Amino acid sequence: MIGENMAKGKRQDGKIGKVKKIVHSVKEKIKERIGFPYILLFSIVAIIIGLFVLGIKIPFGEENSSIVDSKIVKFLNLYYGMINITVNNKTLENGVWKININGYTSDGIVNFDIQMNANDFTITKISQNLVIPSKPTTIREIGREIGCSVGGKKTVDIYIDPYDPWSIRYDGEIDNFLSKFSDSIRPTYRILSTYTYKYVYQDPNSNAYLALLYYECTKNEDYFKTFKSCVISKYGEKKDFLTDAELKECVRQSNGKVENIEKCVADSYPMGELRTDQRFAETFIGTATTPMYVVDCKYVIYPLYMENAFCYLYPEIEKCKE
Repeated sequence: MIGENMAKGKRQDGKIGKVKKIVHSVKEKIKERIGFPYILLFSIVAIIIGLFVLGIKIPFGEENSSIVDSKIVKFLNLYYGMINITVNNKTLENGVWKININGYTSDGIVNFDIQMNANDFTITKISQNLVIPSKPTTIREIGREIGCSVGGKKTVDIYIDPYDPWSIRYDGEIDNFLSKFSDSIRPTYRILSTYTYKYVYQDPNSNAYLALLYYECTKNEDYFKTFKSCVISKYGEKKDFLTDAELKECVRQSNGKVENIEKCVADSYPMGELRTDQRFAETFIGTATTPMYVVDCKYVIYPLYMENAFCYLYPEIEKCKE
C-alpha cells in the first residue's frame, strides 16, 4: 500500500510540474506580445500619482498654462501695482516658464521678461525691457523756439526754497554745477515759497517768511553761496526756522554788510522780487517747483540730471568734452 501511494504521489507531482511549465510559457508569450507598452504606461501613471501625492505639480498641459497666467497677473498686480496685464508669450524650458508681458503702472506702459518655477509657480527672475527714447526723458522742452541767452553764455535760472528739503539736499550739486560751468553760463537764482508756503499761509508772521526776504536781498551778492550754506547749516542744527537775528548772523559770517541787508529787507524790493520769481516759475515751469533749473528759457531740468542734460544740449562747451 505504501508503495502504491508513493507512486501515485510522484505521478501527481509530475502533472503539477507540467501545468506550471505551461502557465509560465503562456505568461512569457503574453509578456513578449503586450508586456512592454503596458508596463511602461503603468510605470508613468505610478510616477505621476506619486508626484501628486508628494504635492509636486507636473508643468505641462493647458490647465497649468492658464494657472501660470493667473499667477503672474496676481503677482504683478500686488507687487508692482500693474493693471491691464497682457501675456504676450510663454514657453516652458527645463522646468522654468519664460514669460513676456505688457502692463500699465503709474509710470506708463512697461514690458517685463519673467521666469517662473514650473513646479511651485514661484517667481525667480524679473527684468524690464526699456525702449530707447528718441530724446532724453530728463529734459522737458518748454516749447519756445527762441531762447533768452545773451552772448556766448547760456542763461540758467535756479529755483529754490530756503527750507525745502529737496533744495537743501541738492544744494551741493547745484553749487558744483555752477562752479564747473561758470565760464559758460549766466546763473540767476529764483526764490519760491513752495515748502515754506503752508507755514507762511498759516502764520504771516512766521520766521519762515524772513528767509525768503533775506534770500532775495542776498542772491545777487558775491557771498550768497556762503550765506546760503550758513542758513542751511543752522536750520539743520536747530530744526526750526531761523530768526531775524540768526539770519543777520549768517550775513555777518559771510562777510556781508548787515546794515545794507537790513535796509533791503525792510524795503519793498524783496516782495517785488518774490512776485517776479513766482511769475517766472508759472511761465517757464508751469507749477512752482523747487529745486529746478530752466535753461535758456527753453528747457526744464531737475538738479539730479543737470550736468549730463546740459552737456547733451550743448556738447560744444569745452567742459562737456572732458
